[in-house]
Amino acid sequence: MKKQLLSGLVFTSALSTFNVFATNGYFTHGYGMTHKGMAGAGVALSEELMSGANNPATFSANGTQMSVGIELFAPERNYTAAKVDEYFPNALYLDATTKKSDNSLLAIPEFAIGHQLNERINIGLLVYGNGGMNTEYVADSAPQGTFYGGTTGVELKQLFVSPTMSYQLNEQIRLGVSAIYVVQQFEAQGLANFAAFSQKPEALSNNGVDTSTGIGMQLGISHIINSSLSWGASYRSSVSMDEFDRYSGLFAEQGGFDLPSSIQLGTAWQFLPSHQVVFDWQKINYSEVKSIANPITNLMSAPLGLKPEQALVGTI
Repeated sequence: MKKQLLSGLVFTSALSTFNVFATNGYFTHGYGMTHKGMAGAGVALSEELMSGANNPATFSANGTQMSVGIELFAPERNYTAAKVDEYFPNALYLDATTKKSDNSLLAIPEFAIGHQLNERINIGLLVYGNGGMNTEYVADSAPQGTFYGGTTGVELKQLFVSPTMSYQLNEQIRLGVSAIYVVQQFEAQGLANFAAFSQKPEALSNNGVDTSTGIGMQLGISHIINSSLSWGASYRSSVSMDEFDRYSGLFAEQGGFDLPSSIQLGTAWQFLPSHQVVFDWQKINYSEVKSIANPITNLMSAPLGLKPEQALVGTI
């Protein structure tokens, strides 16, 4: 059977499928069902309690309120390996076939509770998920599977717990701040045949679920210019996460997988009583995370998982 030559790019694509299919890299397109219905826009709007996850300045409660939501995410994940006519010594080839990933329906929950302390101050707690998507190309055992190491795939889950406060500075301007506690989990399977590329092969694949935690913060401002026009902005800091020790032979910086900082700006214009235009701009600084940003060419020059002083070459 003719097979597809595996390159470093194929390796990268197989590992990072959860990044490709999520709407903003591996971050969801906005938080709160109302904002998801607007493709993640609305940093200038206070539509619901979960608006505070997009911009803490828009967090507002009427007395004491609570909300619960769940997003059903149904991505299609597959790959196709084409046939080749030329073979190279010591190269790894994929079966010329199309494979579809299992687990086609994923649930991402959210929860919010808020309380209005007085006319100026609102406080609350936001809990929401990010990721929860995976790839799983099933095989009975090695030497079957995408990379001949059994079932192949990755899974990344992230949970944010965010105490939030907003403050009404004056009639037009509201400020907000959130502390962010992050718990993330990662698992990789079926990559054992890439041991030659790793500085720590025993921490490369099939080590079960690993967990790391970290703390960050988010700041926001909301400005109502007049009855029909408003704007808002939010900045979320990077989050320094504990290393994934079980996968220190896969990720750069010996298991590093921090969260990148991000900034979002937006405006809302109510041009008719029943019609509104919302425009948002967002930048997520993925280049801050070496396990994502390092070029694939590093894979051929140094092992996966090295520390910064050793060349920062681990990448997915």
